[in-house]
Amino acid sequence: ANPIFCLRSQYIYQHSPPSTFCMAGKEHLIEVNEEIGLYFKDCPAKEEDFDAPHVDVNALQGQLAEIKGSVSGHLAKFSKKEEQPAEEEAAVDSTPAEAVEAKDSK
Repeated sequence: ANPIFCLRSQYIYQHSPPSTFCMAGKEHLIEVNEEIGLYFKDCPAKEEDFDAPHVDVNALQGQLAEIKGSVSGHLAKFSKKEEQPAEEEAAVDSTPAEAVEAKDSK
């Protein structure tokens, strides 16, 4: 809520419980007061476990290198496929005149 509204709620209107200022990550501290239109209710976030095993950065870097290699291999295949139709068109253009005439006569 607006900080001025929170002060007015506590000191001028003397609401019980007063409107409290909301901060990111502290939403669970807001108290419900239906008389003044505060219906929000939340539970605290799960605490972080600092004793949990850490991520093996070297293993992740190795996996990333493998992924980059496979992606670049696939990209090379796609670029070769794009080049082939251009080569086929060039082969069609360089056919002997007799073959072209034979096709026309049919």
